[in-house]
Amino acid sequence: MSKCLNPGNANPDIAGLGIIIAFAVQGGISVVLATVLAWMTPRSSPAIRLLHDSFAPSMGVPRDASQLLLSPNTDVTEVVQLIGNLSGLLTSIIQKPLAGQWKRTMRALERGNYKEAIRSLAGQHDERDAVGPVFVSRFIKILAAQGPRLGLSRARRLAYLQGMPTKPGMTRESPADVEARIEIVNGILIAVSDVQLVSGISLLVAALVIHRSLSLYHFHINYDMTNFTAVSFTAAYSNIFLRGQRGNFRRTCAGMLFCALYLVFSAIFGRALGFWDWNGPGRCYDTRLLAMPSASHPSVDVIYLGVTCFFMFVSCSVPVYVLLFMTTGDVKEAEERAETVLILSFVQYPLHLYSVVALRVSNGGLLEGDSEDSWGFGQVVALVLLGAVLARCVYGVCAWFLRPGRHSGTGTSQLSVRMRRYSV
Repeated sequence: MSKCLNPGNANPDIAGLGIIIAFAVQGGISVVLATVLAWMTPRSSPAIRLLHDSFAPSMGVPRDASQLLLSPNTDVTEVVQLIGNLSGLLTSIIQKPLAGQWKRTMRALERGNYKEAIRSLAGQHDERDAVGPVFVSRFIKILAAQGPRLGLSRARRLAYLQGMPTKPGMTRESPADVEARIEIVNGILIAVSDVQLVSGISLLVAALVIHRSLSLYHFHINYDMTNFTAVSFTAAYSNIFLRGQRGNFRRTCAGMLFCALYLVFSAIFGRALGFWDWNGPGRCYDTRLLAMPSASHPSVDVIYLGVTCFFMFVSCSVPVYVLLFMTTGDVKEAEERAETVLILSFVQYPLHLYSVVALRVSNGGLLEGDSEDSWGFGQVVALVLLGAVLARCVYGVCAWFLRPGRHSGTGTSQLSVRMRRYSV
């Protein structure tokens, strides 16, 4: 294998240690938070299947009626009609202390005020009742499963799903606390994505402006770091539509701009690889930690670029497409897409992290000019932004561990009140 003797001049504003640390750490935070949020957020399809298996038989609901809950095209009026048919049975089963609240719930349903109905149901627990809590919790799960057609966010539906005790005597966490914890994670994830988007767009613009003088080594470093931005963006926005929400329009436009710049930069990088020259200054880089000694360059580099660019571009484009064109009836399809793109982007994070580290280690001593470890304006700004992200994470952790169940005089949990400070 030939050896690259001159990968080019050092450029701390493109491949400085501080910039690499900032991009890599923020990408890693996004991966961790998105994993936590995906774990906290249940998928609607298994929940509906569970309701079909447990709720309908125990209540004697005819199979054809219970199929309403399984159909993605069920009109909400059909669900309300089914609820109305069960109201007499519910009133007779739930003990007298709960009957008044149940009537208020039914009146809200008749007026079409579904959110008020769910709030009423969520507050009508009596842990001393051996039947009521179990039955009401199952009923709330039906409404929670129908949330997309009721205009409810997935976070609120999750709050009702997780806030209900499943056995008599069990205490329950406030639904507001459950929702607040989800919003804490989501808020931090969106904040990291915002910082990464701004940094990634800035890095791509800077690289495109000087692309004629950019060495292949810095092309590769810049490409891997912008993929950290793609990971953060995909993680944040995939979890947004996993929760049945629409993203902020300005953020979506910024994501579209990033995708366009990313694609243009990747195309220019691929074209530059065609001029590979082991003896040309800046026309090669040391590959001993990136490929097998027998590998042919730049062929393997073009393959690496093509495969990773395709999958990462798809991962970034799908959230943008779904956020722009998804309707409430497409929630199940959106969830399936979200799981796919999250897996694709998460798999690429360690790959690009290794690539950046390997390039720096193998080429750092071969660069001409000043060291890339020298601190300049670009690296300081990158670390300041990283510090802001880490501070946001600390605030979120503090809010997370506030004891749930402690309520203010207005009945709102302290976690919910304090969490508003950290909302995006």
